[in-house]
Amino acid sequence: MSLSLAGLVLLCLSAGVFVERSVEQLNLNQQVFDDRDIRNGFVSMSDLQRLLLIAQNGAVHGSLTPEDRRAFVEATDILFVRRDFFAGSINRDHAKDPAAEAIAALDGVIEIADRAIASDFPDIGQTWSELLPASDEARRALVLFQEIVTRFQNELMRDQAEAVRQQRLAVLTALAAITVVGAAALLLLRSEVLSRVARERAERHVEFLAYFDQLTKLPNRTQFQNRLDASLKAERPVALVLVDLDEFKGINDTYGHAAGDAVLFRVAQLLQSYAAHWEGFAARLGGDEFAMVLNTDHVEGLISSCELLL
Repeated sequence: MSLSLAGLVLLCLSAGVFVERSVEQLNLNQQVFDDRDIRNGFVSMSDLQRLLLIAQNGAVHGSLTPEDRRAFVEATDILFVRRDFFAGSINRDHAKDPAAEAIAALDGVIEIADRAIASDFPDIGQTWSELLPASDEARRALVLFQEIVTRFQNELMRDQAEAVRQQRLAVLTALAAITVVGAAALLLLRSEVLSRVARERAERHVEFLAYFDQLTKLPNRTQFQNRLDASLKAERPVALVLVDLDEFKGINDTYGHAAGDAVLFRVAQLLQSYAAHWEGFAARLGGDEFAMVLNTDHVEGLISSCELLL
């Protein structure tokens, strides 16, 4: 058994080292590529379109409204942030040239927009005329950038798939060995676990029966007395309500004890809900007798609530 465990540990360590090296290689590859490249490319084109639409709307109406001016400034600021992202991408070899082209194109759009903002939009029609070809050039550069990044992503995914295939054999071998040893261990522990579970279940059931009524799941007479004594000793406002069911014996005689048990369970639910309203609890004292301990001394409210309860 000791030799088997030692061999299993050695096998798992070997598989772990192999997987760890593969993961490190994947991480190195992943550092070169980020899905944000593609997302920012799409979003940048959307930001360009937004800026262009604002300018076009102003050109149609002859001027920009205050709201359109603010929107124009916001769109320009966002576009500047996108441009900074591509500036970070320029250090990545796979996207160096297309990122540089996208940056230059975005700079052209931003320069036109900044010039219009700085001069307080003297001729929005002229601004729109300048933005239109500049935006087309920026979109073309962004599309090219996305194509390069997408192609690199596909290559990376192929490398990852190959690495996963290489890992699979080592992992499956380790899992098979773990399964065999684990099954043996489980067989040895099964009887102990089952006996412990049975013992704990029995202890919980005995503890439950000591303080709760088995049918209604309410506190029994013992717990009721203990909790009532604790409330009285704490000198908190407390009210005691005693409830029994008139003609309950007739229900058992006419419909059977199963129907009687259903009635008791339903009454217990109602009483517990009522007691919870007063931050108290309900208990079954025995038979069709119940009690509620309510943390209140508001007599008028208790009388009104008890009438509703009846």
